[in-house]
Amino acid sequence: MSSQVRIGDACRVSHNLAEENGAGVAVMNTALLLLTDGTNVSHNKAGGKGAGIFAYKNASVTVSNHSVLEDNAASQGGAVAIMFDCRLYLLDGAVVKHNVATIYGARKDTQEVAA
Repeated sequence: MSSQVRIGDACRVSHNLAEENGAGVAVMNTALLLLTDGTNVSHNKAGGKGAGIFAYKNASVTVSNHSVLEDNAASQGGAVAIMFDCRLYLLDGAVVKHNVATIYGARKDTQEVAA
């Protein structure tokens, strides 16, 4: 059975620092992460991968219902880094904006998923 974590109700995950991966949230080994109901993951910094969210080894991440990933910075994957058979779902008004990565993926403009 997989572990499941739900972060919702306009919760904020912000201003965290990781020397390596996953300053905001890290999920691994078939874990399920749901960010919903206006959750904001922002202003996180990672020296490695995935400042906002780091997903590894078959993890599943869903960002939905007007949740926002913004202003995160990492060497690779500013908002999200997904590795080794992970899944990322952006649903129902999810917003990814103003994230920075030195290489491999940062979206500096706004990307909103239609509801």
